Amino acid sequence: MKISIHYNRALTKLSTREDASAITVSAEAVNSIRIVKSLGAEDRLAHKYGQHLREALHWGAKHKVLMGVTLGMIVLLNVRHWIS
Repeated sequence: MKISIHYNRALTKLSTREDASAITVSAEAVNSIRIVKSLGAEDRLAHKYGQHLREALHWGAKHKVLMGVTLGMIVLLNVRHWIS
């Protein structure tokens, strides 16, 4: 269980960090929209934003799988306890 808790925290941190990076990229683009438009950097920033969102999705999916396995183990242990 300690391993599960450790990985849960690590995956949550990774997913949150990528979400924050995506938000930062979009906020910078919106705040300096004139410069972004004049330099033609919309596609590059959209690609960078997409990369951060894909990373957040990747780590978030791993986190959800880990949580499912952990909850499944808890239920199985409780069922074994109730049966005996």
